[in-house]
Amino acid sequence: MPGRHRLRGRRRRPSPARSAQARVTTPAPTPTPSTPAPSATPAPTATLDVAGRPECGVPAGTVPAAGKTIVISLACQELTAYQDGQPFLSTRVTTGEPALPTPTGQYSVIRRNSPFEMLSSWPYGTVGWYAPSWVQWVLWFRSDGYGIHDASWRSAYGPGTEAHGSHGCVNVPHPAMQQLYPWGSVGAAVDIV
Repeated sequence: MPGRHRLRGRRRRPSPARSAQARVTTPAPTPTPSTPAPSATPAPTATLDVAGRPECGVPAGTVPAAGKTIVISLACQELTAYQDGQPFLSTRVTTGEPALPTPTGQYSVIRRNSPFEMLSSWPYGTVGWYAPSWVQWVLWFRSDGYGIHDASWRSAYGPGTEAHGSHGCVNVPHPAMQQLYPWGSVGAAVDIV
C-alpha cells in the first residue's frame, strides 16, 4: 500500500467545529511487566542525548560536527535534534505501531506544512483507516507519507507507546514540535535507528 497519509491534504486553518470533529482519541497502552508505563507529555529538553546512550542503538558517527540532524531512536522512543553536533532539543516520541512501523534509514526533511490535515490512505472501514486529523506542524522525510508531526490526540509518549503507535509517522509532543518545526529546515538530516 503506497503511503501512509495523502500528501495532498488540506493546508487551510480548520474551523473550530471541524477541529472538534477531526480529533481522534487513541487509548494509552496498558503497562505490562515487559512494557514500561508511558510518561505524560514531557516538556522538550536538551539534557537527553539519544546518540550518546548505547541502549538507544545510534551508531557512532551518526551526528555530524556541522549542520542540522534529527536522530530518532525506535528502541528508546526518543528524538534529539542536533545543531553543529550539539543537542538542540530532545523529547520522547511515539513511532509506528508493530503492524505499521516507522521506517529506519537516513533521510532528510523534504517538505514542511503548517497546518496540515492528515487523510487516511486506507478505505473507510478497514483496519488502517482513521478519521481526517489536523496537525499543526509536519516535517515530511519521505514522499510516500512519512513525517514528524505533533499529535493532539496523544497524551503519552516514550517507551511502550509504540504498541498503540502511529501509522508510521513520528508523533512529537506539541511543545517540542513547536520548537522543532521552525528549526527543521528542508534539507535537515533525519536518521531513524
